[in-house]
Amino acid sequence: MLSGPMEQEYLILEILSEATTPLGAGAIRLALEERGMLLSEATVGRLLRELDHRGYTRKSGFQGRSLSPKGAERLESLREERGHAVSANILLEELKSQGIEKILDVLVARRAIERETARLAARMATPEEIDRLRDLLAKQEQALQRKESVAPFDAAFHREIARISRNAILAAAVDLIRQDVKLGPAFEYARKKAASTLGSDHKSIIDAIADHDEDRAEKAMVMHVENTLRDVQRYLDANPGLRKETRR
Repeated sequence: MLSGPMEQEYLILEILSEATTPLGAGAIRLALEERGMLLSEATVGRLLRELDHRGYTRKSGFQGRSLSPKGAERLESLREERGHAVSANILLEELKSQGIEKILDVLVARRAIERETARLAARMATPEEIDRLRDLLAKQEQALQRKESVAPFDAAFHREIARISRNAILAAAVDLIRQDVKLGPAFEYARKKAASTLGSDHKSIIDAIADHDEDRAEKAMVMHVENTLRDVQRYLDANPGLRKETRR
């Protein structure tokens, strides 16, 4: 979640974005209550006047307020920032519960196992399976454009490669390593904060698999995992307080 005032702003703008007609302070107060935020109608009215002043909402006579184009842009910005805040909390909680070394060990294990699944996928992949990988990449890129998490598509991508490898033991190992679904968003957050370009790694892997180039597929997968490992390490180095948190 965002800080108190920003969370209030975010929820009000979100409520207005979902409305088909202008809403008054009373209706917005009830909608906020449904989302777990308890505010008086007077407080909601004051917040709406502030949003009017900043150009994020428009007043429609006695009917209420609607979202302005500027408000829609502000909502997208807050949505992205809110997503980062949630992912940051996930990363911190994972660091506290599992420790830094275990999280890094997960990536080292992935590097060892997934280099082999990539090699085998390059050998075994059919045109239809390559198309499925490209479809997952397209969905990942669409999620990026919408500023949504790509973690579910990342997990699906790696599991699909493991399936294509036709090696049940390696596929089970990939599933085992990826059992903690929280680590995906945590790694994604660390990579974003390190200013990495998400998605380009997956494209290189797909291109190598499509060419049935086993060596290149292995190298592309190793590079992908090492990029994540590097970015997590870089994020931890830039935030030494996280290391202290895990030692408490």
